[in-house]
Amino acid sequence: MEPDIREFLLNILRTLSILLLWGMVNILVGLRYRMAVFNDGHIAGTILFYLWLVGSAVLMYRHIKGMWKDTLRQRDIS
Repeated sequence: MEPDIREFLLNILRTLSILLLWGMVNILVGLRYRMAVFNDGHIAGTILFYLWLVGSAVLMYRHIKGMWKDTLRQRDIS
């Protein structure tokens, strides 16, 4: 397999893995521990959960964007 195609497919796999892990962790914490629900009386925990959700989504987006940008730069140089 050519190196460019292999790197492209690995980036797809890494991106999907990161998204699935992020989603599973947030679903587990949000639903299992009732952090995503405002009715349970622990409003501080719910606010903290949603701040984590937004903050981690932004960091994850920046990481994935940088990962793809590096790959595309390498392809342009070759």
